[in-house]
Amino acid sequence: MLKGDYYTIAEAAEFIASKTGKKKNNQDVLLDAKNGKIRLCTWFDGTLYKFNRDIKGTGKLQSIDDYKFSGYIQIPKTRITPEGGMIQFGSITIIEVVDIWAKNRDPRTLDDNELSDRYFDSQSNSYLPYNLFADLEKALIPEKDLNDFIERKKTEQSEPQVTKSENTKTKKLRRDILDPAIDEAIKNAGTTELAEVYLHLKELAKDEHPPFTGIFDNGSLCYTNENDTQEKLSKPALGKRLKRREIPPSTVS
Repeated sequence: MLKGDYYTIAEAAEFIASKTGKKKNNQDVLLDAKNGKIRLCTWFDGTLYKFNRDIKGTGKLQSIDDYKFSGYIQIPKTRITPEGGMIQFGSITIIEVVDIWAKNRDPRTLDDNELSDRYFDSQSNSYLPYNLFADLEKALIPEKDLNDFIERKKTEQSEPQVTKSENTKTKKLRRDILDPAIDEAIKNAGTTELAEVYLHLKELAKDEHPPFTGIFDNGSLCYTNENDTQEKLSKPALGKRLKRREIPPSTVS
């Protein structure tokens, strides 16, 4: 393991808190990873398989390239849960190559750039789709991801903020983090009717369309707000938002 290059989740929470001045716990870090703001990774030492299929459209398997690989791999954000625990996954992305032995190739000719952005399928004898295991509570986070996360926070904090002295009309009309997703749901629904928009917004939330986390609570759609805290959008609250959109801006007081 490369000491100093990776942080545990607890270390990451402490690091972010020390740089931003805001409290951060393990669950917050896991949610940041689930939302794609940082990457979780784990150590892998084994064989990876790349399946080469017929490019003419038949999908017939032509060959299999195998790589004996040691290094850090990314845990897919779709498998991350705020509760932590053991998860399974099968398709991986390489974060860092530490050592590799490729069949019929000199390892010295394979560098990080050649492999880091390519996907491989990890295959067992029974061809199970999910055969890799990782304990989220023992996952690691690249130091670079944390530094980039902090820099984005600094940029957000330096942007002009709406103050209490500003006109109330301006604050009411100011778009918030949910508006782009609601706009897309309205576009997909072809109407501003609550029932239709809610169904389309729910589909976006299932796919973890920003800022949604893919988590639901009694019909409410959970999302991460501008301050990186978790909030819920209920169906009645969505209805109020849609109703406000029907009021001409000039009549809002």
